[in-house]
Amino acid sequence: MALVVYVMPLWRYLAGDYEAAQAQFGADAGSRALSVSPAEARTFVARLRHGFRDVSRNAMRWHDRGDAIFARPFNVESWNALRAFAADQQYPVERFNFGKESHRHPGLHEVLYGHGSAFEHTVKQHETGGFYLPVDFARPLELTVREDASSTILAGSSLALLRELNLLGPRVGLERDLGELAPGEIFAVRPEPLQYVKFGWAFLRHAARLSVQHRLPIILHRE
Repeated sequence: MALVVYVMPLWRYLAGDYEAAQAQFGADAGSRALSVSPAEARTFVARLRHGFRDVSRNAMRWHDRGDAIFARPFNVESWNALRAFAADQQYPVERFNFGKESHRHPGLHEVLYGHGSAFEHTVKQHETGGFYLPVDFARPLELTVREDASSTILAGSSLALLRELNLLGPRVGLERDLGELAPGEIFAVRPEPLQYVKFGWAFLRHAARLSVQHRLPIILHRE
């Protein structure tokens, strides 16, 4: 299983309107999104944005207009390794291997199902997908997309995510993400204990910076 990460208007994604992003960025989206109607998608996003007025001082910075600005595949191993490393800061496991079995870290369950974390926005997502919204709020939320409550998904804050990743950078041993490389420079990590964590950090911090800069959500879409 792999993920495709988009930075794009949420209503377009919910309505299945991301073919242009696939073509522009060369990403294969795999399975379809939740596929509500465009009218339902716009209404859902408008209500969600309005609802943030009560919990965030910068709720209206999220405009949800325009086209996708980022679409790239993201391997689940790196995603889980980054989440496990973040969880390990509070729930350490001695000599844990942050590799392809990172989803087994017990700290993920602790954060996902009730216990707090200094890196909650990084950790509290399902490996099967979720959202990061360009609004500042304290803790990830569970959203119901359809009125019949048949589809729920976790949403974190991309502003909080960026702050958390900035704190994790020195612990990972990185200062620059994939979007900060010089022209022609290649991000390369030699085989080492944190190789999956490092790529996950470099990838997701790039997406988080784009989300904050362009005021658009990050969407983690399962193939």
